[in-house]
Amino acid sequence: MDRLAAIPTPENAATGAEMRLLLPVAMRVVAAVLLAAAATALLVVFARQPGWWRGWIAALVVSLAAALLSLGPVAAGILVGVQGMAYGYLAGAFIRVLVSIGGGVAAVWIFHTPPAPTLLFMVPLFFAQLLAESISLMRALNSRKLMSR
Repeated sequence: MDRLAAIPTPENAATGAEMRLLLPVAMRVVAAVLLAAAATALLVVFARQPGWWRGWIAALVVSLAAALLSLGPVAAGILVGVQGMAYGYLAGAFIRVLVSIGGGVAAVWIFHTPPAPTLLFMVPLFFAQLLAESISLMRALNSRKLMSR
């Protein structure tokens, strides 16, 4: 019966605090990926390796896709409450790993991007989104906005 209680209904619909949490989490994750992408772009510029740009672009596209797809379960979890947020975070992390690894391998095999730069640039982008999402959700829990659920 407890599992049925976690399903959103009009009686236990998301509060305003939960709804206001969705957009900042998504914005912070995308901003972190773009900031890490800018830092890695500087690495390409200073290394003077023009062939690395294809790997950088592939890593950026895959990382943004992974970030946006992993936010779906997190958003659904936020709407349910604290326990749902924890499950949503875990499901989002699983999706992020699958999309990152699968997208990186596909970029190398299908689009023939240089393997080392592509996968090397994916690492800071992956950790940037992981860090931004974790900190955003930790702040939400720490502020106790969602602890009433």
